[in-house]
Amino acid sequence: MRLTGVIAALLTPVMLGLLVATALSQPAPPTCGAGGGATVLQLPGGVTFALNPGGCVNGHVPRFELGGGVTGSGSSGSSNPPPPSRPGPNPIPQPVNLLALDLAIRQSNARRCLTQMGFVCAPSPSAPGRLNERSTRLDINWLVTQLGQDAVQDAALPNIQLRANPDPGITGIPTWFWVDPVSYGGQAFSYTVAMPVQWTEYWDTIEHHHDVSSGPCADDPIQTCTTTHDWDELVDHQQEHTDHVSVTATFSPVQFAWDFGDDRQSWRPESHASFADLKGMGQPYVDPHTPSPVAHNYSESSLNSFDQGGFPIHLSVTWTATATWHFTSDLGDNASGTRTFGARVGQYALRHQVRESQPVIVAAAP
Repeated sequence: MRLTGVIAALLTPVMLGLLVATALSQPAPPTCGAGGGATVLQLPGGVTFALNPGGCVNGHVPRFELGGGVTGSGSSGSSNPPPPSRPGPNPIPQPVNLLALDLAIRQSNARRCLTQMGFVCAPSPSAPGRLNERSTRLDINWLVTQLGQDAVQDAALPNIQLRANPDPGITGIPTWFWVDPVSYGGQAFSYTVAMPVQWTEYWDTIEHHHDVSSGPCADDPIQTCTTTHDWDELVDHQQEHTDHVSVTATFSPVQFAWDFGDDRQSWRPESHASFADLKGMGQPYVDPHTPSPVAHNYSESSLNSFDQGGFPIHLSVTWTATATWHFTSDLGDNASGTRTFGARVGQYALRHQVRESQPVIVAAAP
């Protein structure tokens, strides 16, 4: 199936970094990365962020102050000046209006999934305590559409066989045509496509660290001083998931169009017949009193197409395709629906010889 190979090439999207600049003199954020094209997000309080398609974020935050701090006290009760700050491995400030920024980042990731890899991704759901959530999860509507189109195009159509009576035909006498009921009986038929789709969820969290250390005081080594230090660290997380999608396309016949093949030189309406119901399948020959709804009276023989096997008979059958789909995942998602796709047309052929009857005068016996 075509979509299976495409999804196998799905790569982890570029992970957005969260970069917040402290007080800048100009309210507009600088362009991030080459090429420009950033999406500007205006937040309350004069906060401005630029989300660049290259994957980075620039921001302007008026009067921004870093969180955390350092305090100290001696065991004897005397206070001591704080030691130099010891930041953690990934110190970050406390963002302003973080929820709005997080939503913009998740939506930006979903849009970039389409432009970078040809897929349509679903925006990652928000969860308390998570920042910069992003994922490789495909949008369910897009996925159902792709699988449904594959199901409609990949389904095998019935191998219809055409029959005629009399065979060979005779000019001036209608030839009856029909679809061999052994090859196809006019029933609807279905084709199902089902596949698991793996995806990865990414997010960050802020972990607060509190460090307490004791040692000789700087101004009085005899005394013991206790120093506390607090900082925040941005920690990356990821989790694997699997969605399961199945699409069943059901095909129903809606048109039978016949071409009886004797209008090669000029188009004649009587050489064609179209039916919007199962009458277009014709009636198998049983006896002369049960005519087929599909019949044609040839006025000339098939002598000019004798070497090719006779007149070229064609039948075009059109089926409409309606798909039902079902979606589940290891996260507990459960959804289903129905969708209509384009029609499929099957082409079927038969060669039919037609003889011309000649009157013969026979003398009466004396």
